[in-house]
Parts: sequence; C-alpha cells; structure tokens
Amino acid sequence: SELSPIQLLENFLYTTLIPTDDVIALHGAAVAKDGKAQLLLASTMCGKSTLTAFLWQEGYEYITDDEIFISRSTMRLVPIRRNLSLRQGGYEMLGGSFKKVHNIYDGKTKTYLVVPENKLRYESYEIEKVVFLAGYGSDEPYFVKLEPRDAFLRLLKGQLSSKNSEEKKKKKYSIMANLAKISYEMRYSDLWMAEKFLKHSQK
Repeated sequence: SELSPIQLLENFLYTTLIPTDDVIALHGAAVAKDGKAQLLLASTMCGKSTLTAFLWQEGYEYITDDEIFISRSTMRLVPIRRNLSLRQGGYEMLGGSFKKVHNIYDGKTKTYLVVPENKLRYESYEIEKVVFLAGYGSDEPYFVKLEPRDAFLRLLKGQLSSKNSEEKKKKKYSIMANLAKISYEMRYSDLWMAEKFLKHSQK
C-alpha cells in the first residue's frame, strides 16, 4: 500500500534526526506501571497504539508512541512526549473520551492525535519488559517468553537509528542483548486480555 505524506516525512525524520550519540531508538510505544516501563513493539496494524491508549485509560502512565529512546549509559527509558496516534476504529472502540484530540484527514483515512496532558512522573524509567505484539483478535491468545537470540534479532530489526561508531555499536549490542533477556511475545483476543497478561507478568 502507498505511504501517506505524513508517513514519508516521519520515515525521513527517523533516519536523519534521531540523536544516536546518547540513545538507542526503537519503533514502538511505552507505558509504565509503578514507575517501571513496558515497551510495546509491533508492526503496523497490530493494534499497538490502540492497546497503548487502552492501558492509559486503565491507569498505566502513558510515555510515548512510535518512538522509544533508551539511554546508552543507563539502559533506562528516556521519555519523550508524542501525541498518541489512533486510527478511527481504535478511537471509536475506546469510546472517544479523550480530552484533547486533533483530527487529521488525508482524503482516505481519519486519524486522531490524542494529546497527553499529564506530566511524566520520572525523568527516566527502568525497563521491566519488552513485549512484541503478534496480533489481536485471536481465539488462541498467549503470552510467552522469547528465546534471547530470537528477541535480539527482533530488536535489531525494530531500531530506528543506524549511524554508530564501532564503540557505539558494541554498547548498542550489549543493551539489545540485555533487553532480549526480558522480551516476550503476546497475542491477545481483546484489550482486556492483553492487560491481564501484562499485569500477571509483572515482577
């Protein structure tokens, strides 16, 4: 399918403006519970943003959507504030009850940009787990721990930044290897099932 002008612009920004010296950037969303972050990684149309918005409504702290920054020096999540982007179906599924929303219509698709008004609680967050979303609406939901090697390769595919010195690459691979040890895959039947999986998997 064709990319919209907004998507093309974001792809350009991803590859040219990511601050690679200090952080590792991944494509995904992040929420937090009790000060510990959970990273949600998924390809397009897997329901990542809808699940993120739902968890936010259920009391999780919303941190970011689409871009995740991880400090190279501390391996902690460095929060950035981005509007949460919801497609029309996801927005309507969640009741359309967000306080501040911008509507975007490109002639084909309506998108809702939900503006986070709450202040972040911390300057950085310990990463509790990485969850790869395998899809939703499944009759056979599951939540399983990934083999570190498999998770490591998935993390490499999900990175947004690519320009690194040899020294920076070694540090990046070390961080990816550590994240791979706390990585899971989740397929869920509905949003409530997903929250149940995440809640029961907390340390």
